[in-house]
Amino acid sequence: MSKLEDLIAKKTDLISQSDDDFFKSIQDLLPDNKGKLKEYLDQFEYKNGKLVNSEFNRKKLIGLRKELLKILESDYNINFTAYIKKFDDISELNLGIQSAMGVTVSNLEIGFAKKIMTDLVADQLALDKAVDMAIRPGIQQLLFKNVIGQANRKDTLEALTSFISKDQGVAQWSKVIARNTLGMYDGMVQQQLSTQYEYDGYFYTGSIIETSRIQCVHWVNDRKGFITFEELREDIPKYKNQSGYGSGMELTMESFPVVRGGHNCRHTATIASMPSYLKAKKQKQ
Repeated sequence: MSKLEDLIAKKTDLISQSDDDFFKSIQDLLPDNKGKLKEYLDQFEYKNGKLVNSEFNRKKLIGLRKELLKILESDYNINFTAYIKKFDDISELNLGIQSAMGVTVSNLEIGFAKKIMTDLVADQLALDKAVDMAIRPGIQQLLFKNVIGQANRKDTLEALTSFISKDQGVAQWSKVIARNTLGMYDGMVQQQLSTQYEYDGYFYTGSIIETSRIQCVHWVNDRKGFITFEELREDIPKYKNQSGYGSGMELTMESFPVVRGGHNCRHTATIASMPSYLKAKKQKQ
C-alpha cells in the first residue's frame, strides 16, 4: 500500500469508527456511575423493599433530568473533548494526503469547514441535548413503569443497569451524529480543495457490508475505489434517486464528497489526482 493510500485508509477508518467510539464513551458513563444511580434510587420511597406509587416518587421521576446532568457532567465533557479532537486528526490526515500528491495545503485553507462543523457538533452533542434526546427518555420510562408497578429495588436496579448497557436509543442517536458530522466535515474539506487545485476525481474508500447501498458497492467495487469526474457525471443520474438521499441530501457533482452514498454513509470521498497504476487498471476494464 502506498503512503497516499495508507493515509486515506487511516482517515476512512477514523470516520467509520467514530460512531462506535462515541457511543461507547456515552454508554460507559452510566455504568461507571451506577453508584450514583444507586444513590438516586435509594432516595425513592419504598415499602417492604418495593417502590411506592406515591406523589414523592413521581416528583423524583420528574427531576431525573437534573440528576442525570449532575451525574454525567464531568465525564461527558472529557469524552466530548476527545471526540472534537478527531476534527484535528482529519485535518492532519488531509494535509498529509495532499502532501503525498505533491500539493502543499495549510490548515488555514481548510479551517472554514472545521469552524462550521465544530460549532454544529457543539450544539448537537451538548450534554443537555444528549440527556434529553438519548438518555433520559428510556431511563424515565423504565423507572415510571417500575414505580407504577411497585417493583422491588433490586430488580429495578438490575433492569436499569441492563437497559443502559444495550440501549439502542443512545446507540442510534450517537452513531448517526458522530459519523455524519465527521463525514460531512471531511466532505466540506474536499469541496474546498476542489475549487483550488486540479484533480482527476475521488478515491472512494470504506468497507462493503451487507447493508451497503448499491451506489457504494458500485463506487468501491466497479469503479475500483477511484471515481473520475467523467465517471461520476455518468453515475449521478443513475443513483441520485437511490436509497439514502433524503431531505437535504441531493446527489450532485458539487455535493458528492459531502453526501456520498447518502445519510449515515460509512465511506469517504477524497479528491485526488489519479495514480498511474489506477489509470492502467481502469484502461483494462
